[in-house]
Amino acid sequence: MGKSMQGATGAIILATSFNQILHNSAKNGQVLKQSPKDWLKETFQELNYVFQSFKGSMMVSCIIGLVGENEGDMFLINADHPNPILYRDKSASFLFNPNYIPRLGTGFSINEEIMEYTLLEGDVVIVNSDGVEDIKVESLEDEVVETEDKILEIVEVTEANLEMIMVNLSSIGTLLDDVSFIKISYKLDSVSNPQLTSNEYLAMPFGKVMQMVKNKEFERSLPFLLSYTQSDPENAKYWNTLGVVYFHLEKYLNAELAFSNAMEFSPNNKEVQKNIDLLKSKIQSMT
Repeated sequence: MGKSMQGATGAIILATSFNQILHNSAKNGQVLKQSPKDWLKETFQELNYVFQSFKGSMMVSCIIGLVGENEGDMFLINADHPNPILYRDKSASFLFNPNYIPRLGTGFSINEEIMEYTLLEGDVVIVNSDGVEDIKVESLEDEVVETEDKILEIVEVTEANLEMIMVNLSSIGTLLDDVSFIKISYKLDSVSNPQLTSNEYLAMPFGKVMQMVKNKEFERSLPFLLSYTQSDPENAKYWNTLGVVYFHLEKYLNAELAFSNAMEFSPNNKEVQKNIDLLKSKIQSMT
């Protein structure tokens, strides 16, 4: 939904209606009596009826889905929304809907329109808003670049890291609309590798993270630096250190973007310029 009053109203109606459906399902025990597919179909139909009552004055694009935590079964209904992305084995691809479904608020049948997938350990599913698809390139006057396919390349380069996906998108040009993401990670060994929250990452003193970098613990230092740059996006020192880490991890595009941000916020920084020159030399030696 956009920033318009109608968009905001539609978002509120959708969220309120969906929460009410969840509440009623749990209260009446229907969740236990229905299959996931049947529950999803009925939920989608109920939401569609809600928006049909506006007689075409308010329609909503959306993806509604369920994921089975144990077996990895995933069921999706995509109503005129950008296709979700599956990141598996370092490769990104769209999960296409074989049959087009219009937005909520139009009259149509959804029989056999549910997309079914089985997630494997380590899979990541990303759903984004349509603001990702159109970016204005500032160097080309009034030219809008379609990034529908570009997003797959960015997901692969960033290994589905949402923070770096945003950095990559912003480097292409000016985002013309709101951009939001939902990321689902399936069985990423959370027991042996517990994930810290952003606040817990930020609680680590920068000096200790720098020591990790000096000790060549690049993978370990990466999530801390990403949290730092998100919390303080104009800190050149954070961006420069992130670029150094990406350089040593041989993720040169990410390193270039990080160094570029560092130079933007500290234009005369000789250390940053030295790292940029080193990166250029490395890339040239590979061509």
